[in-house]
Amino acid sequence: RTTMPRRGLLLGLLALCAKGATAGALGKLHSCAIYKNGPVRKVQCWGDNTYGQLGDGTTNDSSIPVDVLGITTAASVALGTDHSCVVLTDGTLKCSGWNAHDTSGTRTGHRSTRPLSTSLASRTRRTSLVVFATRARCSRTVR
Repeated sequence: RTTMPRRGLLLGLLALCAKGATAGALGKLHSCAIYKNGPVRKVQCWGDNTYGQLGDGTTNDSSIPVDVLGITTAASVALGTDHSCVVLTDGTLKCSGWNAHDTSGTRTGHRSTRPLSTSLASRTRRTSLVVFATRARCSRTVR
């Protein structure tokens, strides 16, 4: 497996900001950015993908940005060590990657290579903040 050094992830994120990314985040060995094109707000990620944290349906590492599957209304993105989560404009929280300790809240077990809706956010509330650490996560919702 090849992985990009942390410096490469940061430089890649800075380059994407120059190309129109509206937001971005750094994980341990992966990064993601949100791009807005009209009403479409997609997420692209790159770097290590051992646990499917890039959300592209594979576990293949990528040195170039790949689209996160099914995300077209991203509001924000947050990354943990080996997982990624996206808050959608309707308040839905979707996560992919490492999940053995339910770090992404999807209750799927070991990992997910595609973003799955989490148990952290209800459809009647807006998810406003997601914060990650190595094996912990929290979500704050407001009515």
